[in-house]
Amino acid sequence: MDLINLLLPRQSSSNINQHKHEHKNPGRNLIDLPLEILELIRDYLSPNDTASLVLCNHALLRAFGNRHWASLRPGGDNNQYRESFLTTLSRDLPGHFFCHYCVRLHLRDDLGSPGPALNPENRWPCVSKAGESLRLCVCAHPIISWYRFTFHHLQLAMKRHHHGPGHGISTESLSFTEVEVSRDEDEADRVTTLLSVEARICPEPMSLCLRIQHWALVSSTMRDMIRSKTKFVTICDHITTHSSEISQLGESELKPRRTESEYRAGPDVSKCRFCNTDFQVEIKDFGDEGLALVVTKWLDLGSGLTPMDTRWRVHLGRDRDAEIGALGEAGIVRLRFESERGLTQDALSCQNASYLRQKRFMNAMDRWNDCTWFLQAGKRMPFSYHLDGSLFLLLAVLNLPIIPYAWWMFFRG
Repeated sequence: MDLINLLLPRQSSSNINQHKHEHKNPGRNLIDLPLEILELIRDYLSPNDTASLVLCNHALLRAFGNRHWASLRPGGDNNQYRESFLTTLSRDLPGHFFCHYCVRLHLRDDLGSPGPALNPENRWPCVSKAGESLRLCVCAHPIISWYRFTFHHLQLAMKRHHHGPGHGISTESLSFTEVEVSRDEDEADRVTTLLSVEARICPEPMSLCLRIQHWALVSSTMRDMIRSKTKFVTICDHITTHSSEISQLGESELKPRRTESEYRAGPDVSKCRFCNTDFQVEIKDFGDEGLALVVTKWLDLGSGLTPMDTRWRVHLGRDRDAEIGALGEAGIVRLRFESERGLTQDALSCQNASYLRQKRFMNAMDRWNDCTWFLQAGKRMPFSYHLDGSLFLLLAVLNLPIIPYAWWMFFRG
């Protein structure tokens, strides 16, 4: 702006006073400069800055021409300029965001929530091709969870935090609770598992953090086999619940407490030295209903600026070069998360335990198929999703959208 002010002719004091009394003052701006000066300015601008400038008005577009657009086409060295331009442009487009995988803008409404319900039909090829989701972090069941958290969810949550509620998505939309009942024929052999996920924006440094809790409830007749019946529960890509270190933690929880202070003391917070995940391992006694293994963990997913951020990639489970290594003491990520406003860890544990007691989840959650119940964004869906197993399997085989049960009843007559 200093250069432009020097190039523009100065106004006399009489002209300034005259303009104060005028209702319409066109003033001086960039397009009043001679074309030769504009071309000199353009030579100092990068292609992405030139593209942003010509979008201001038609006069600048005519002055600068269309030559710079060729540098913003996808492919090769142009991707750097294209990414910078589209990232800047998306800040003024609340309903869009920049995709780092296909290097183009996407509609925000075309991205479904991490849960299975109310997902749009048009799944972007770039999302499925990238396949980068927190699959291992949410491995709480013998089968794969329906929760699919991708980098786009992280990116949009951080966009709303920085640019306001008109942008991105809320952290509440990322919350999810899922219960799975194993398909064992003998009810005594069944394991009931629960997964809960919450997201919060945490400062120092500014990033999105998740609190994930796994529950694995075995029947009272299988109490002594809880370790073998819960081997599928993972903490991260580097630590499993049946590793020697975690097994010792579980055995210490199974030992009877002798003093009152031992009852009051909570479980220790541990940390993965590779991905910086904080976690706790507990054993909860459900009386006649059985015994539960409970794993609570806290993840720092980073700022969401790029999918190459180490804090994001380290949780994907396939990029060993992205390992962070030991950063500080155990419990730092947990402290950052728990310091923000929201449900406390004790309140979360009580809430999840209440879902499992006497199989309350069957009435408190939406049924997705014959062995899965869930709550998405902390609430039930507006329609009932009680699909019987045969219909669910048929729709999956035919690759048809899963429609709400109310619509199915209407079409069936």
